[in-house]
Amino acid sequence: MSNLKTEELVLVDEKSFDDKGGSVLGVLEGPVADFMHSTRNGRFYSERLWEKAFKDPIILEMFENGGIPGELDHPRDDREDIDSEKICVIMSEPPKKSRDSQGKLIGRFEILNTPCGKIVHTLAKAGLKLGVSSRGTGEVDDYTNEVIPESYDFKCFDIVILPSVQGARLNLITESLDQNKKQTLKEELQKIYLEEDEQGKRIFVEAIEGLNMQKILHGKPLVAAAEEVRQAARKGRKPRKRIKKEDLNNNKESLFLAGLNEKLESENKSQKEGAGAAVDNIEASEIITQLQEALLTNVNLNKQLFEAQKERAVSNAKAEELDAKLNEQVNAYAKLQEQFELEKDQAVKKFGKKLELYESTIKKLKDDVAALGKQLGEKTLSEKKLKEDLEKSFTVSNQKLLEAKKNSDNIQKQCDSYKKLAHSIAERYIDSKASALGITSIEIKNRLNESYTIDDVDNVCRTLRNQSVSINKLPFALDNPAGARVKLREDRSRDPLKNVNKVVGQVDDFLLDLAGLKK
Repeated sequence: MSNLKTEELVLVDEKSFDDKGGSVLGVLEGPVADFMHSTRNGRFYSERLWEKAFKDPIILEMFENGGIPGELDHPRDDREDIDSEKICVIMSEPPKKSRDSQGKLIGRFEILNTPCGKIVHTLAKAGLKLGVSSRGTGEVDDYTNEVIPESYDFKCFDIVILPSVQGARLNLITESLDQNKKQTLKEELQKIYLEEDEQGKRIFVEAIEGLNMQKILHGKPLVAAAEEVRQAARKGRKPRKRIKKEDLNNNKESLFLAGLNEKLESENKSQKEGAGAAVDNIEASEIITQLQEALLTNVNLNKQLFEAQKERAVSNAKAEELDAKLNEQVNAYAKLQEQFELEKDQAVKKFGKKLELYESTIKKLKDDVAALGKQLGEKTLSEKKLKEDLEKSFTVSNQKLLEAKKNSDNIQKQCDSYKKLAHSIAERYIDSKASALGITSIEIKNRLNESYTIDDVDNVCRTLRNQSVSINKLPFALDNPAGARVKLREDRSRDPLKNVNKVVGQVDDFLLDLAGLKK
């Protein structure tokens, strides 16, 4: 891509960046994700997915506590957790959007002073543009091949040779590198290997084997640019730079160009030895230049063809998968259609029987409603008649109640009259008894209780009469006039019952008996 260099990571020398006690060897910076294009395997990671991933509480907590570590290459056993022995870099802050609006996230990684970190640092210094690939789990939409943001669980970014996102290559940031003292990649890696302890050597070897570095470690330095070789061949001198290794896809082409460079060197040497063949050498050089250009063009075309074939393979796989799903859906639809027709016939028969049953039930209910309506009419008439009878009975009862109340008032008045009459009769009876005995009525009343009857009055009078008789039989006189004798008899002239018929109302035997006046 034309803007690849502006997004690639750059290595920063340890003298400028190592403020952590020798733990940081350098810094890698470059694109880590692309939310406008799909990855090599056809999956699409949206911008919303990455926004959600870097707002996850666990990811934010990791950034607050130093950053998210990454390993050298993806784990072979498909594990999700990070192995501390394989850690090579750490991303201390979330990636930012690129300024050129190309839909990429730019990340910054510190290369750690670990066995795997030393490998990363050495490869980056040797000119290898390392890639970065995300590690996480999630569900993929079968039709759009988009990773569902809500299901994606981001773990980390790993440093890889071939990233899943094309263009996700990192540049090593550096201020000054002595090109004259630049060692070969093999020498650098051997130096790191010898400096490690036994555990570090084991991790180092595992990392190298995981990266498939056998073809790179062939002892030849990586080269800088094919253009420099072409210009050197035209001028008849040795190239100052070597062709660089762009990525793992160009590894075979790099080795081919390195061999071609040796061939050019031998051709230049033969030019110096045979000046007489200069014209032929120049023509050969031009032919070789044209050949080299054709080879580079062929390389680019092969790359494009390779990418197109991969995309076609992915498309074919998707098409086959969609065809298979379509056939499944068609078969499922046919089965569902057949099942639907069968169930529809059964349902029609079933509902027909139910409809007949419902119609007969409705007819019966209508007959019942008509009968109930007739009964209701009869009940209504009966209720109306009963209501009229009740109203009449209520009227008669009210009249009787009024008469009874009136009679009750009269009876109460009669009772009060009877009480007054009884009291008057008792007073008169006591007075008559007192007159007959020749004493006062008070003497009789003093001997009576608060509640008394006519019999009580008679008993008291009888007692007084006996006392008087006893006194008369005494042999001496008691302040009474001599020879005064009194004949006691009842005075019937003042009979309280003489005018009893003049009392309002009727005097029954019970009241006379209560007053002690019953004859």
